[in-house]
Amino acid sequence: MRQQYSRQASALCAAFQHMATRTWHRIYNNHNTPISIREDGITALNLQDLYNFQSQEFSVVDFSPHVESSTTGADWEWWFMQPGRYFGAAVQAKALTVSQSYDIAYVPTNGYPQIRRLLDYSINSGVAPMYCFYNWWQIPPTQHWPCGSFVEQEDLWGCALADGLQVWKLHRQNRHTLVDLHKYTMPWHCIVCCSGHVVGGPEGPSTRAFGISRVLRSQQPLDEHTGQADEPDVYAQFPEPQIVQELPERIAVLRRYVHSHETIGRDMILKLFGKTPPAKVVLIGNPEKE
Repeated sequence: MRQQYSRQASALCAAFQHMATRTWHRIYNNHNTPISIREDGITALNLQDLYNFQSQEFSVVDFSPHVESSTTGADWEWWFMQPGRYFGAAVQAKALTVSQSYDIAYVPTNGYPQIRRLLDYSINSGVAPMYCFYNWWQIPPTQHWPCGSFVEQEDLWGCALADGLQVWKLHRQNRHTLVDLHKYTMPWHCIVCCSGHVVGGPEGPSTRAFGISRVLRSQQPLDEHTGQADEPDVYAQFPEPQIVQELPERIAVLRRYVHSHETIGRDMILKLFGKTPPAKVVLIGNPEKE
């Protein structure tokens, strides 16, 4: 079984790297042509690829037709599953702009800042907050390659992950640029490829993702003026990401809908996920397979 899982993990790793390099070129086109693809469009294309990669191991459920974007708590909720171990994250995607910054400070028309909505949803749902940055740059911001599994390849930075709490700390200092954030990110393939940070049990989707989340959380940004770690005020007691032994009820119910091929409507989405549900839910792994 271990050998079989390794083959699957290798194929999934290659798929994530492909999505990253494709995103790199799409952001290049965003910056260099009059035609631009929005963040939600890039996310949808990537998740289409993930769904088609191996649908019996991965599920992508799209709530977007039922829920308005102004009410969603994240672009997607991500669950990594293996027997007896589950790890969840809420992810907000941001594309690098021509001015080499991310729109972290975005406030929807309802007045609820997007970054706070992500953090509040993560606390209430028991998941790790994450950002996924879609990148292309002409000049590298810094010499930074945290992946120990693959040699540096610039276009693998097309999709990069950061811890949401650390992004919040930088946001409080009005630091939203590529230079500000890059050193606190990892290429997103690490969350499915890299075994060097496995924590919480035998190697698998959840123990790998959990380990990467801990690395991202440990990278404490310093205040530019004091040189000290910045306290995140209302989020000072933000919980550490954890592996859980059982899927939350909302995800267990959602899996039953997926397996029965039933349509999940708006009322059920709001009942399970609250007033700010994610736009999509992505399930990776098989909790019944060792």
